[in-house]
Amino acid sequence: MSIAGQAFAGSWGLYGSPVPLDRVLLAAGLLALAVHPNTRAPRWRLRPVHLLMVVAAAWCIGSMIWFGTSTDPTAIFALLDSFGIVPFLLWILAPVIFATAAHRGVLAAVLTWLGLYIGYVSVAQGLGLYGFVVPQTIVQPEHEHFERALGPSLQVASNGLALLACGTFAAVYAAQTRGWRRLVGVLSFLLCAAGMLFTLTRSIWLAALVGALAVVLVERRLRAPALGLGAVLALAGAALFAAVPAVGDAVSTRAETSRSVFDRFNANDAALRVVAARPLTGVGYQRFHEVQEQWVWQSPRYPITNVGIDVHNVVLGHAAELGIPGALLWITALGWAVVGAVRGPRDRALRPYRLAALAYGLGWVVVSMLAPIKYALPTSVLWVALGMISDPRLQGWVPSRDPADGSPAHPAVCSSRPRRTASVREASP
Repeated sequence: MSIAGQAFAGSWGLYGSPVPLDRVLLAAGLLALAVHPNTRAPRWRLRPVHLLMVVAAAWCIGSMIWFGTSTDPTAIFALLDSFGIVPFLLWILAPVIFATAAHRGVLAAVLTWLGLYIGYVSVAQGLGLYGFVVPQTIVQPEHEHFERALGPSLQVASNGLALLACGTFAAVYAAQTRGWRRLVGVLSFLLCAAGMLFTLTRSIWLAALVGALAVVLVERRLRAPALGLGAVLALAGAALFAAVPAVGDAVSTRAETSRSVFDRFNANDAALRVVAARPLTGVGYQRFHEVQEQWVWQSPRYPITNVGIDVHNVVLGHAAELGIPGALLWITALGWAVVGAVRGPRDRALRPYRLAALAYGLGWVVVSMLAPIKYALPTSVLWVALGMISDPRLQGWVPSRDPADGSPAHPAVCSSRPRRTASVREASP
């Protein structure tokens, strides 16, 4: 539930909560995991990746102290949520938290129901039906992107990635359930797909397309259903554009606009100049938007249309703010998680989640190359998806054995390769 609650991070006040409930739920979940009397749980050992994550976090904290952002709430929450302290922790714990099919099913169900809500809100916002948005406090006409699907986070890229995450797991939920639950999964998937369209964000459209194509290429059995689904979605989109011409005009205008592209070019060019001038330290964590105008030069190819924005590339943004060492530490930690997922168990029960991790992971990479990702849910889902399909030994988990029969005590902690066992036949009397 704490992961789902991250969809409302930064907006809990608009929902009437005086405290960030996702933080409360996360703390409660970790406490429950720590005190749970599970004698069959695996043992944890320190691995090099854990030291790598600690050093990466320490480098970021050092940058905050050196450049004076250690008391900035925005920088603190970015360190926790988007750089990686909470995602790192979720990745390490994922093999234990989601050790069984039932536990993984709970995650899929929670994200499916979350997708129903944020998909509904996004569609209502995209169609201009603001009277149907619940709660009304998240309808903010003064917002610069008011006519786009902002969702609970009030930010189009974050909302688009949340919709992609929920839609991906809603597809898994629909495939693994029957009856009314399957209908809920299908409805959640469709609402999330429509919501991504209404974000009017090209990086989100591209991310969804890349993720879907990757799954279809990997899983042959899904090719025919995917073609049918694609045709249905295309016809539904054409019908929507014909029935509501304003939607088609908005999509067409957004697809052809160039100003936001110029903003990205100028921000990324400035970040490259920062890296060249300050390769070791950068300009300080969460400070680029404050000093960007000092590094922006007029290009002969495109105008300067905006300053004071973030780098529209996650890796380049880390390099500009933390220096090349900080960016390399973060990339190496993420690469370790990807390697762990590739080497993870090939259990049949994990197959749907491996496909979900592939689809969402590639989508996340696409968006990370074209936009900043500073909100909690998109990054947490990425690390959880990679963690629960990983080889647990790379995360430090060592199987304990049941004292009664000596069998491995935890189903999540197993070899990524099946063991070959000799057949045993009963001897004739």
